[in-house]
This record gives sequence, C-alpha cells and structure tokens, in this order.
Amino acid sequence: MTAAKIWMWRIALTLAVLIVLALGAASALLLTQPGRNLTADLVAQTASTKDQQIEISGLSQILGNSLRIDEVRLLDADGVWVEIQDVQLDYQLGQLFSRSVVLDNLSVTQLHVRRLPKSTTSPAPEQVEFAMPNQLLPSPLRALDVEQVEIANIILDEPVLGTARRLAINGALAARNTPMTTSGDLQLFSQNRDGPIMHAQWSIAPEADGFGLSVKVDESGEGFFC
Repeated sequence: MTAAKIWMWRIALTLAVLIVLALGAASALLLTQPGRNLTADLVAQTASTKDQQIEISGLSQILGNSLRIDEVRLLDADGVWVEIQDVQLDYQLGQLFSRSVVLDNLSVTQLHVRRLPKSTTSPAPEQVEFAMPNQLLPSPLRALDVEQVEIANIILDEPVLGTARRLAINGALAARNTPMTTSGDLQLFSQNRDGPIMHAQWSIAPEADGFGLSVKVDESGEGFFC
C-alpha cells in the first residue's frame, strides 16, 4: 500500500500546484478551454514520472476561488489503476500569498481504485528507525486547512482488498509546519450500512507534547469495511 499512499499524496500536491498556477498564469490563457486544457496537460506532465503518469481532463474555473476538474486518472505500465471523477475545490485565494492552503470545500463525486499500482523496478529503500518528521507539508507550504472534505463514492475493486467494497468519507483536517501540528475528524461509511463504520479524531502537537487520538470502528456484518 506504500505506493498507493505516495500517489494519493501526489494527487494532493497536483491540486496545490494547480491553485498556485492560477495566481501567476495569464488570464487570457485560462479563460479559454483550449488554454485550460494546455494548462492541465502541463501540470500532469510535471507531476508524472517514468513509471507513473497523471492525466487531467475537464479543467475549469481555475481563476478566482474555485477549481473544477472532470477527471483525474493515474496510470502505470499496465494502464489505469485509479480514476477520480468530478473534483470540486473551493479555496481562499488570499491565503496562498502566505503559503497557506485553506479549502472551504474539497469534494469528489467518485474515487475508483481498480487495483494497487504496479511495483516499480527501483530498489527497495533501506529500513530505518522511525523518526518524527521535521515538517508535515512539502515546502514552500506552511499550512493546510480543509474545512470540509467529502468523497461521495469510493469504489474499491476486488484486487485492492480481496473483495469489492463501496465506501464514502467526510470530515475535516488541518496540518501546519511551524509549529508542527495536525488535527482532524474523519468518518468512513459503507454504502450498504447506516452510520459510520469508522470515526477517527486526532490532535497531535509534538512541540507541545500534545497527542490525542480516538478511533472507533463498527465491524459488525461480514467483516472489515462491510
């Protein structure tokens, strides 16, 4: 699952790049659909690697405080392994000047994970002892606040967990580099169950010796994620 986590983080970075790009890009380019398509292609190429590629289509409303993307696809040598449909992101433009990303809303209509990504040929990293990272967010970002995150339909095909699952998630989260802190409140739902099957709350502040974590799991039914 390590490669999958890396690419989920790469998607988040791609969205951040798109927002920052909106600040410096020429309005004449972004106000036309061909120009927006070109912008999406450039960002996708920048975020892609030799072994993994990102495709972005249907980029709109990049100027102002909103970003809309019809589809994001992740591909490896065997083809598409993740499809993300209808990404809607509402952000506070002024916060970007202080290197902070504040999202009033981040919603995804559908996240479809067909399988895990194909392993690369690069050598496995050496095992090292766990150490607290110096920062949670990549430079030059200082802070990330997501007031509302919602993925309405998460489709996990059988190769992912051994059995097909349909889930949903909503909540909020925040992270800062200085001082390094993170907090959040996320609920995970199963499409065929009433009520959350997992509820996680956390507040971690290493410099203040603060650590709070609460995870509640309702595993009734046929098993995990049922």
